[in-house]
Amino acid sequence: MKYQQLVDGIVDGLGGMPNISFATHCATRLRMKVRDTSRVSQDVLKKVRGVLGIRDIGDGEIQIIVGTDIENIYDEFVKITGYDGPSNDDISEEEALARGDRAEKTGGKGKSKASKVGRTIMDYLGGTVAPIIPIYMCCGMIMAFLTVCTTFLGLDSKSGVVTIFNFVANAGFYFIPIALGWSAAEKLGVRPALGALLGMFLVYVTINWPKGGLDFFGIPVYQVAYNGSFLPMILGMAFMAPVFKFFKKHIPSNVQYFLLPLCTMLVTVPVTLLVLGPIGYVAGTGFSVFMQWMATHAKFLASAIWGAFCPFGIISGMDKAVYSINMGVFDPSSAIYVGYDNLFCPGGLAGNSAIGGAALAVFFLSKKSDTRQVAMSSGITAILGITEPALYGICLEYGRPFVGAMAGAAVGAMFGALFDLKQYSWAGPGLMTSPTYISPNGDLTNFWFCLATIVVSAIAGFIFTYAFSKSKAKEIYAK
Repeated sequence: MKYQQLVDGIVDGLGGMPNISFATHCATRLRMKVRDTSRVSQDVLKKVRGVLGIRDIGDGEIQIIVGTDIENIYDEFVKITGYDGPSNDDISEEEALARGDRAEKTGGKGKSKASKVGRTIMDYLGGTVAPIIPIYMCCGMIMAFLTVCTTFLGLDSKSGVVTIFNFVANAGFYFIPIALGWSAAEKLGVRPALGALLGMFLVYVTINWPKGGLDFFGIPVYQVAYNGSFLPMILGMAFMAPVFKFFKKHIPSNVQYFLLPLCTMLVTVPVTLLVLGPIGYVAGTGFSVFMQWMATHAKFLASAIWGAFCPFGIISGMDKAVYSINMGVFDPSSAIYVGYDNLFCPGGLAGNSAIGGAALAVFFLSKKSDTRQVAMSSGITAILGITEPALYGICLEYGRPFVGAMAGAAVGAMFGALFDLKQYSWAGPGLMTSPTYISPNGDLTNFWFCLATIVVSAIAGFIFTYAFSKSKAKEIYAK
């Protein structure tokens, strides 16, 4: 009964159940397709309590933003309406979100070829990284949990318990190419087991930085430590996909079971090992080294740029790609390991907190009850670490809070840079994961600076949004 009014309102706004031909969801949105768009009433949908925003994609697809309670809402939609139609269109969550926001900006018009290529690349990166983020998150939180236990709860750092869970955390980073291979293969329409096999190959001991060197028909193999790497697998799988599809098309179906994996790997492995793997490794480590150099020689500028970019990065999916490229700084087996990140993660922390502050400003600026409720709940949620409700329900919906969040994030990131704020193990940015800022030696100074950065970023996002909106608040937030 909790969702009855919401579901009924959405169905009515879409022209009734007979008009709905497809229904699925992503992280914060119901994604519906209708048979007759003339029967859809956005005015009705906007008045439904619980609907945070609407995106008309075109071709009959409507995205309805409802927040992070999406799974319960979708399940109740199915139960209440008895919907048993199609629910899978093979579009990734990142692409679905991007299509919705792109349609909102362009009025549903097409895009240039360059834009399409860029979106395809980002869709591939985001769609590959998103499913394995729980691995990074879990490993980072285990490390933070062990730090708390050994520093404050008296657990012996040399005990079997600590050793075992340290192995768990380190294994997640070390063997990440295998998970990347599986995820990328699913994204690209390749048998996932082949993607995982390519990852296994790259982390195998005699390939992963081989002693004495290797050659392939006399061609020397560049010595690389692929464990914990990101770009080599991304490039390798991008090459494997067309190879796999070519052989699938030309190998007779009655022998594909045996020959398709063989032919795919015989072509993919040498190219990845000799060309794509080294290119990806050099590019990934080079990017991280450059950003570390920036963090050393132009810390405030780098922090301000990254902090301001983070709200946009969340929408585009680029934040996941960049975080993953930089992940080697947390992996003890990586060539670029330093044991902490003092740029990307602190910038993301400032970004999420500023988004929350921007949403909270709307709570004070708006007189509309539903808007105030969404602004308050999503603002607090963003500061805790989940930004989608605030981003899509408030910042993008009204525009000015998004600009305020970017400005506030830049200020918060520079504040963190002033005190050389460091995150010691990876976890999604937010108040809930703040223990990852506790120094491994137990010193809490960095942790207090983390909390201060959250406060400063949220206040900055609040102030900028309030200042940008105050003169026209009644007009902007009355809808």
